[in-house]
Order: sequence, then C-alpha cells, then structure tokens
Amino acid sequence: LQNQQVTNQRYRLPEPTDSWSSITTQPLSLELRAQQGAQILHNEMILQENRASKECRIHMYQGAQNKAPTYLMDGMLMKMILFLLYSVHTWSWNRYYIGTCGFRRL
Repeated sequence: LQNQQVTNQRYRLPEPTDSWSSITTQPLSLELRAQQGAQILHNEMILQENRASKECRIHMYQGAQNKAPTYLMDGMLMKMILFLLYSVHTWSWNRYYIGTCGFRRL
C-alpha cells in the first residue's frame, strides 16, 4: 500500500490553470514573466554591444594591417635616406680631413 502511495504522489498531474491555487499565484508569475522579459532584452543589448565592439576591433585591425606595409616601406625609406645622408656627410668630412692633414705627394 505504501508503495502505491509513493508512485501516486510521484506521478501526480499538475493542477489546471484556472484552479484557485494558480489564480492566487498569477500576479507572481506575471511579475516573473516581466522580469524574464527585461532580462532577455538586457542580454540582447549586451550581445549587440559585444558584436559592435568586435566589428570595430576587426575593422581597426584590418585598417592597421592595410597600413602596415606602407609604414614598413616608409621606415625602410627613412633608414635608407639617413644612411645615405650619413655616408655623404662622412665621405665629405673625410675628404676635407684628408685635404687638410697635409697628405701631399713627396
């Protein structure tokens, strides 16, 4: 007999929605639904913000990638110009130094 009571309690059907017990708890469920709806909207806003910031990061990264070869070439060109200027300056200074040191034919 106890075994039958346990199984009956375990598989008891829920009360119909228009019963008094569900009517007394209806405002709570409406409030709960409103809270859940607000939470869903909040989560969607966060997801949209995350998507927007991710797209912005991707756009900035791609822009930096597109500009990187230009900056690299500019840097190499600048190094070459500095090297040439230094070489010309050193060469002219050496020429002047050699000319003023009295290196003469004997």
